[in-house]
Amino acid sequence: MTRQERDKIRELIAKGIAHGHDNEEIIFDITLEHKISPVILIDVIRDMMEESHKPETKTVRGTFTSVWDTGAVISSAAELNLSTGELTTETVDVDIDGVLKDEYFEYGDERLQVCLTCHNHILKTVMGDRADCSYGELQVCSDPTCESREEEVSTRNDLGPEEDSK
Repeated sequence: MTRQERDKIRELIAKGIAHGHDNEEIIFDITLEHKISPVILIDVIRDMMEESHKPETKTVRGTFTSVWDTGAVISSAAELNLSTGELTTETVDVDIDGVLKDEYFEYGDERLQVCLTCHNHILKTVMGDRADCSYGELQVCSDPTCESREEEVSTRNDLGPEEDSK
């Protein structure tokens, strides 16, 4: 089925709802009068339901800042996807000889730390096992595929010989 055919079915459903028809009238009209297979109609309705249950992607605009050991502080406009924690920043050309010390994103009264490994996701707080084998809050990258998350797990699983014997 083409995209145009699916859009036509969606339009027929919307018209039926707008005219105050109940579900049975809409199904009858689409399947019999417009000769649309009930299987195809159900498939389109399922797609519409899935789309209506998808969470809205909310983004906020703010400022991305990087702080260097040389004292340099670079800020640029950025946008944060609150659902995924992903940052989209405006590119800034700079020439800095130094070590990156900190990165953060600010909007309103909020200041969120940025992952120093991938540089494009904020850190989020989760509960879990820390590297010192205690349990508590951890700051982890909001990108589940970030290398920093793999490093955290390997650090926690890398017990030295004295811990092994306990």
